[in-house]
Amino acid sequence: MGLAWLGNAELARPSLVSIPCGRSCRKLHMLHYTVFETTDANLVGRYVLHYRDGETRELPIRYGVDVRNFWHGKNTGDGADRLGEGTAVAWEGVERAAGTGGASARLFKRSYDNPRPDQEITSIDFQSTMTPCSPVLVAITLE
Repeated sequence: MGLAWLGNAELARPSLVSIPCGRSCRKLHMLHYTVFETTDANLVGRYVLHYRDGETRELPIRYGVDVRNFWHGKNTGDGADRLGEGTAVAWEGVERAAGTGGASARLFKRSYDNPRPDQEITSIDFQSTMTPCSPVLVAITLE
């Protein structure tokens, strides 16, 4: 899947993107980040897993726990490196716009256990809570 950038209070972006799946898995690995910051532990979005039998489960996207701002370092306001268990910086490098302000850019990998590993996931909703902090999904890998 390509990049999915969800909306927030100031941007004209969709609040939800539904991604077809059709597979069962033990773990879901999300490569994602946010645009802008918010308070640590603030819920900025969620992944809603839709199972073949009609049940759903939600996986939270919390700022400072599951994800942080794409821009990091000088002049960004997000110098904190704290992340929750199951979350790590997957890539850090120079992004043209971030580099002009003395900042680097980062992508985060968040691994979630599938609450129902024996059930087929028919689709995954990537949903924003419409805070000023927008979640951006780059990729999903199922294990």
